[in-house]
Amino acid sequence: MRRIRIAVAILVLAVLGSTGCSGIQVSQDYRKSADFSGISSFAWASETQKKTGDVRADNPLMVERIREAVEQTLIEKGLRKADRSGADILVQYHFEIRQKVRSDDVRGGFGFGVGTWGRGGGIVIGSGGDVQTYDEALLVVDLLRPNESDLLWRGNATYRLAEHSSPEKTTKLVNEAVEKIFAQFPPAPETG
Repeated sequence: MRRIRIAVAILVLAVLGSTGCSGIQVSQDYRKSADFSGISSFAWASETQKKTGDVRADNPLMVERIREAVEQTLIEKGLRKADRSGADILVQYHFEIRQKVRSDDVRGGFGFGVGTWGRGGGIVIGSGGDVQTYDEALLVVDLLRPNESDLLWRGNATYRLAEHSSPEKTTKLVNEAVEKIFAQFPPAPETG
């Protein structure tokens, strides 16, 4: 019976872990005066991405993943890929990896002890507070008007990067980030 309870507990934790928060934070911003109702096609603003100088962010495999995820998401939203000259909007993105610092709350402690028969003792003072660094990805996707290069809409995603990840996990994370970025596109028309 105990083994069954342990197995059930492990299964529940695995399900909760796989369906829990992915850690991807997103936000969108857009020009309030823009009319998004007539947008039916898109093209890339540039055939190549601007280099960041960070070999991890300039990875051609990551560029391919991001572009495929953006294209697939826009097509699923009913837009078609067009030539740059015939597109209603142009898409560009920026991807960077930043080092972040996380710290726990600082904790203090004080202890005093006396040894056997009063012969030894000690004082302990602790400060607590764990500090860690980690890498965070920032993906910014912009939608622009073709002729004016006027920014209409911007979506941002940030998420924590694993130090080592498989291609499948990386692709899944990029797809999820792009999907979440475009979840509120196009913006609902302003009322009243």
